[in-house]
Amino acid sequence: MGETSKIQWTDSTWNPWVGCHKISAGCKFCYAERWMKRGGDDFHSIQRTSEKAFYSPLTWKESKRIFTCSLSDFFAEGADTWRDEAWEIIRATPRHTYQILTKRPERVLKVLPTSLDQHFNHVWIGISAEDPRTLRQRAKDFANVRSTVRFLSLEPLLSSVSSELKLTVNDFDWVIVGGESGGRGNRRTTDLDWIRGVVNVCQAHGIPVFAKQLGSCLAERMRLTDWHGGDISEFPLDLQIRQIPPSLPAGESKGGGS
Repeated sequence: MGETSKIQWTDSTWNPWVGCHKISAGCKFCYAERWMKRGGDDFHSIQRTSEKAFYSPLTWKESKRIFTCSLSDFFAEGADTWRDEAWEIIRATPRHTYQILTKRPERVLKVLPTSLDQHFNHVWIGISAEDPRTLRQRAKDFANVRSTVRFLSLEPLLSSVSSELKLTVNDFDWVIVGGESGGRGNRRTTDLDWIRGVVNVCQAHGIPVFAKQLGSCLAERMRLTDWHGGDISEFPLDLQIRQIPPSLPAGESKGGGS
């Protein structure tokens, strides 16, 4: 992972640190854990990456959307020592758009730069949730966080969240949805109607939505070519939708709440 990424909704990934601690059901078969174990690294120990990796966005000349901390959580407690330095790299590279996704929204306000609105309007902050309970709690914890783009990732989607999403969808500028990928024994089923429900709620409220993948269980059941179920041409026609919002005009940021 680095200057180019296969993740469909971003261009690049940046990991100033790696490793994490699991906090909910969505973490059970974490792809980052699998990735790190293949390299012989301890996923459960949060570690700063090499100097080259840490400072890499400074060397990327072309503007990119950068998924920040794809192998960790930007707001994890174990990274508090290094986060201010990471914010400085972000501040120094306004040519990029930083997409920061967290399962720890209760920590965001504690560690945001005081100048977020003035110097960080190229930062998108989002939350990840996998079921109605985590969506309800994390959306509540995220309600007062301001960001140029506030987004929601429902991946891996482990149950229907349509009813809960209707209550919070207008607090977000963008929603990503997808099933879980993994080998047998390392994945859980996502129902097509759960994904469809998310897409329908977003479309009804005019919120951009990105159907990322159907997941490995559906890919096997539907005999898809892509074992992640990530080839959009193999999706049902009504789910072939991948929208990405533009950033809001410089100086603007969207607050939470209805």
